[in-house]
Amino acid sequence: MKYEIFSYLGINNIKINSSREDVRNNLGTNFKEFVKVKGKLPSDFYTEEGIIIYYKENFFCEAIEMFNPCNVTYKEKFLLKMRYNEVLEFLKQFDINIYAEVDGFVSIALGIGGYCPNAKNNDFFESIICFEKGYYKNLYK
Repeated sequence: MKYEIFSYLGINNIKINSSREDVRNNLGTNFKEFVKVKGKLPSDFYTEEGIIIYYKENFFCEAIEMFNPCNVTYKEKFLLKMRYNEVLEFLKQFDINIYAEVDGFVSIALGIGGYCPNAKNNDFFESIICFEKGYYKNLYK
């Protein structure tokens, strides 16, 4: 299934700030619950879809991370099938202030980030994340 990112809104029918119940109603019950960061709420990992839902206080969605086999797109471009430099060049059309890092990028303007551990080799991304406003407020100002 194709999942289109809508900046600060979510993907398809999975919306940022949706309740955990709404997310689970939309994505189903085939997930593994886990805690990625100690002290944070449990996340839902939909392994068959390649999607992790991160929750904030009261179990409302704050971010959605997508991995293979997820077909994640932004403006109809399949981001996980593009190399690091291609994705950056494409997204700079919409955000000239994108934060390019040694292992990925973050676009505060678009509410999108990507993890690419081999960015220096212009490799493919391991994951793409879309997030709510303020999600990275302590890292990027």
